[in-house]
Amino acid sequence: MPGYIWLIVFLPVILLSACRDGEEAKGYDFPGDRARKRACIEEGGHWERAGMIGHACLFRTKDAGKSCTRATDCEGTCLADTRSCSAIRPMFGCYSMLDENGEKLEICVD
Repeated sequence: MPGYIWLIVFLPVILLSACRDGEEAKGYDFPGDRARKRACIEEGGHWERAGMIGHACLFRTKDAGKSCTRATDCEGTCLADTRSCSAIRPMFGCYSMLDENGEKLEICVD
């Protein structure tokens, strides 16, 4: 088997083996996380695991599910696929959104 075939077959296995389960990941703190968590909660946010690594302050939006045609219609994100406002801000991962002009954008945020 050529060398690149081994890479294609085993690279995903190696990368997946580096992942930690949710319980392990919850216990990991970056420097300053405790202070950021405290500030987040004081501002009315929720300190949660978010993105590829670490935690973030997430806020529930007041207009979740409301119909939208552009970014400025929403407190959070105007989701392009459903044309509705997101339930949280900020959002993480890959998704389609509508910008200020109503143009569809594909975005990935980690």
